[in-house]
Amino acid sequence: MPAKPLIPHFDIADDTEGKRIDMVGNAVMRQRTTVAMIIDDEQSKITRHLRALRRRFPGIVVGEKMSGLVKGTVMFKVSPPDA
Repeated sequence: MPAKPLIPHFDIADDTEGKRIDMVGNAVMRQRTTVAMIIDDEQSKITRHLRALRRRFPGIVVGEKMSGLVKGTVMFKVSPPDA
């Protein structure tokens, strides 16, 4: 029997870009939680995602870019303003 993950995770890669941004923003701002947002390591995609996230969720805090868990991806810590 596989071990149960300690941290909840959601694979939203197959959702539309807008839906992914809304899911991340809503989790952070409504549930007052910090999440890791993983994006393909393409500068135009990173810029587009983060710009949309900040526009739709004013005050949301996006941390520094880190290496993603999968080759070709980057990860950002996304937190509510009061975290």
